[in-house]
Amino acid sequence: MITGNSIIKDFLFVFDPPSLLALQDRFSREAVPALMHLRESSGITTQLVLPRYIFDISALKDSKLMKLLKVITEGPPPIFNFDKVVAKRLRKDCGELLESKRELALLSLSESMVADGIVTGSKLLIQSQYVLYQYHRIRVIPVDEFLDLISVIAVGNSVFWSTAYAGDIGFDAFYQMTHWKASRLFKWWARSISGREKKESVENLRAALLNRFPYILYSRDMVRFYQLHRDYYIRNNQRQMYGTAIGFYINTFYLMLWGMLDHLTIIAKHARDMRISERYCGIRSKDFWKEFRKIENGLYNYIKGKDISDWINIMADMRHQAAHSIIPIPSLLVNETTDSKKSDDEIIEILKNEKSSLYRIFDSQTIEALQPSWIADWKWKKMEIVAPGMIRITKPDGTGYMRDPVVSVDHDLSNLIAVMDAFLVKLFN
Repeated sequence: MITGNSIIKDFLFVFDPPSLLALQDRFSREAVPALMHLRESSGITTQLVLPRYIFDISALKDSKLMKLLKVITEGPPPIFNFDKVVAKRLRKDCGELLESKRELALLSLSESMVADGIVTGSKLLIQSQYVLYQYHRIRVIPVDEFLDLISVIAVGNSVFWSTAYAGDIGFDAFYQMTHWKASRLFKWWARSISGREKKESVENLRAALLNRFPYILYSRDMVRFYQLHRDYYIRNNQRQMYGTAIGFYINTFYLMLWGMLDHLTIIAKHARDMRISERYCGIRSKDFWKEFRKIENGLYNYIKGKDISDWINIMADMRHQAAHSIIPIPSLLVNETTDSKKSDDEIIEILKNEKSSLYRIFDSQTIEALQPSWIADWKWKKMEIVAPGMIRITKPDGTGYMRDPVVSVDHDLSNLIAVMDAFLVKLFN
């Protein structure tokens, strides 16, 4: 029985055979130990389905890896019914996918097994991953991102285990020791900053890089973790599960991200001995940039360039909404369909067939009380999902726009890292 308050412990991914063969050595070295630990110590099972009927896998030799794989010799036919919107987009942007047997077989298998994703190196699937996810809730996972997803599953279950250290290293040091960027920043701070720079710079960099940045990374991972849960329940016809959990961590992510942007200007103040109070520092503070431009005009031009400036404005909107307005919780954006527009009387006739046992069991008074919720639920399930997790951002002037912060979270993290690098290189190189 599927319930909406169950943390998922069993995940299923369809593996594209050629991609696994290409990744075999690295996967055996890095992924297998983590997956085995999750299975044996935490009861978290990640089943990897490998369709042998798609591609010859005789080159797979690793016995430990083979234990994790469920090799199947036959599956559904390589036919996949694309949503009409998806088909239209694909004809324009990636028409080859509509006819490619291997990719269609993977999509068909994923749909039939209600899989959590397809792990693949297929350029056709990767190129089309967002439209497939948006309309079919099929997650395409590039092979080089699967290890990150394993980490997300572990972190979401409070398992802070590292393959490199062959053990559970705990939350307090997890990101500083294992994340590709956080570990570099920690080592840089310890070797080049701690004990060498003045006290204000050392402490502000420690707080930003060793505390705030790991909090941002953790929030991102928890957004991804609950995104997996939300999608799982959507595929099983329970659409509104874990929206509040996603909302909590997405708002934490953006509040912490904005704090980092402001914190960088305080770090700059101390690194360049600027005669400006910390209260007047800030990524959008005119007072700060008026003074800082005189010192580092190149960094000023980078931050004020159109791409970064536009992104910072969006981050300001996200932060303002979370801190001062209605807390944005990503929710489904749907369109009416022919079925969802049916009248209540039409739907009642359909329900009498679909729920015939309930109509026999309950008396007329009970049916009259329950029927409105049955009708609403039936209509809801017939609607077309346009986007899985949109929020509306309202600007101070009353205008607004729609944004999917869950889909955008990695893009925003990437931009943040770029801005952090720009500050740190200019200030301390």
